[in-house]
Amino acid sequence: RTWGRLNVDLSGREDDFSDFGHAFTHKFGIIYRPIRQVALRGTYATAFRAPSFAENGSSSSSGFITYTLPASYIAAHNNDGYVQPYGLELNAIGNPNVQPERARSYSYGIVVSPTHNISLSVDYYNILVQGVISEENPAVALNDYFAGIPLPPGYTVTADTPDPNFPTLLPKPVAVSAPFVNQNEVRTGGIDFGFHYFHDFDFGLGLSSVIHVTRLTSWEESLGEGGPLINMVGTQGPYIL
Repeated sequence: RTWGRLNVDLSGREDDFSDFGHAFTHKFGIIYRPIRQVALRGTYATAFRAPSFAENGSSSSSGFITYTLPASYIAAHNNDGYVQPYGLELNAIGNPNVQPERARSYSYGIVVSPTHNISLSVDYYNILVQGVISEENPAVALNDYFAGIPLPPGYTVTADTPDPNFPTLLPKPVAVSAPFVNQNEVRTGGIDFGFHYFHDFDFGLGLSSVIHVTRLTSWEESLGEGGPLINMVGTQGPYIL
């Protein structure tokens, strides 16, 4: 709907999935032009991501991390070759009870067009994703395994053959399996800069030049339900993700 210098857009969408049910999302957008060369704009929207077949089906996926055993375990084995860092297999098992990821986002900014063929824009955006689908934290099962207590529901640990030098001690784990669950939270924010130039050559051809630059100001994720947010801007990790 447009009222003079003000334009408002409202939209909604309903999805129906056979494996988890309904999902309703909506978007609200507004543009206000105090003068012809300047536009103020903002949006608010919700979104979702349906679980993939690997996440809520009967399949599994595997990956490896370089794992260092606990210091007390290494000392008990006299730091022999059996306890050196090695590749630990992480198996994520499909979970039919996993739910879609949900998100909300908002943005606001300004567009300035000093001439008819030049446009510059600056926008701030903020996105929150909740219920991020990921494998259960393997550290939980590993801690219980080394403590000799029952593993949490859904976890399994596959043990290696015993250390030939210390055959009576607890074998090291070679694989940890756990189902996909909705547990993580991701918060991101940043600033988008845009520049658009158009030149008309007056004989059916035109030149359009566009530059987009994003400055990521925050990228935080919890690595477990209720866990602290870890800011990963300026890093390359964690690789386990």
